[in-house]
Amino acid sequence: MKTVLAIGLVLVAGLLYLTIPRAESATGAPTSLQSAEVLERSSELTAAAAPGRFGAGTVVAAPAARGLADGLADDVPLPQGGSFDGIQWEAAGGAFSAAETRAILQYNAMCQWVRAYRDGRQTDVSGRILGEVPSWSAWRGAETGAALGTAIAELLGGGGSASAGLLRECDASHEREVRYAEARGLDPSR
Repeated sequence: MKTVLAIGLVLVAGLLYLTIPRAESATGAPTSLQSAEVLERSSELTAAAAPGRFGAGTVVAAPAARGLADGLADDVPLPQGGSFDGIQWEAAGGAFSAAETRAILQYNAMCQWVRAYRDGRQTDVSGRILGEVPSWSAWRGAETGAALGTAIAELLGGGGSASAGLLRECDASHEREVRYAEARGLDPSR
């Protein structure tokens, strides 16, 4: 069953890759330098090794997780005005491994790209990045990646129940993050 899901995810990602414009926007305008950089980071995540489920590594307590995340965040592309400041590391409690931290950063970035696409921001790259998201290292090989691939394919195709659910989840998460960041004097994402 997992093999079938993985094959389906690869097919969906391949179709999205083939149907989404590459170096130009729908208007034919060339990709900006900043957009080219986020595309490169996204492509690097599709090639990065997927984290091992039971791998040992650095684990930090929740109060120190923001520092660990800051050290890993440069690898994760964000739309213009994006920020990881609203992630509630300190309030979460427990401890975070580097793999868990990367997954949280990638989930947060995915939501920021979903909202950017919906809102018509960075149209030269937002659809392309969303097409790559299910292949990012945190999702690859995980059942969640297949569900995410379905929701993103629906969003890029004009909508559906899975994409509507993803948008609701991302909007609610964004509202919580903005409140959290502003309460701590941090920069919330756009």
